[in-house]
Amino acid sequence: MKASILFVLLLAATSNAHSIFQGPIQVYLAEVSNAASSGTTGLSWFKVASDGLSEGVWGVDNMISNSGWSYFIMPSCITPGNYLMRVEIIALHSAILPEKAEFYLSCAQINVIGSGTFSPNYTVSFPGAYSVEDPDLHLDIYDNNGIPNNGGNTYYPPVLQSSAALQVPILDTAALRSLEGVVQ
Repeated sequence: MKASILFVLLLAATSNAHSIFQGPIQVYLAEVSNAASSGTTGLSWFKVASDGLSEGVWGVDNMISNSGWSYFIMPSCITPGNYLMRVEIIALHSAILPEKAEFYLSCAQINVIGSGTFSPNYTVSFPGAYSVEDPDLHLDIYDNNGIPNNGGNTYYPPVLQSSAALQVPILDTAALRSLEGVVQ
């Protein structure tokens, strides 16, 4: 369906990240009346994508293997309009110490088209969405052998476990290549 293809976004995160920066990549949207002139104070953000830890591979690892790109499909249910998009990498390599999770942010002004009617019933504010006491931001991600696999435990990115926000799979490079020539 061509409408769903129109929602493909390619996000450049940070080009200088390397394998020690282990952690998730998350994407939030905030609806605004005019993305070109809106400020960020007082906005209500909802999560549309998250690439956390899967089979020992972190979202940042996926980004690195994709030459600095993180891919996802914008859910087609998003209400058309202007949005600010917040893409964040949460680096957890030093998170065993309090307040040592590192945040790398990027923002974009976007216009969503389509016929979606989604209205989030759970939103967060930035700053304020995370707490220094959040167990997903203060943890030891290394196992006894020094491998950053969260000790084999499931990792839940902050806000995700109590959020009614959308959960959308991150596309790998092969899936996106199958769309080449279709996305304009």
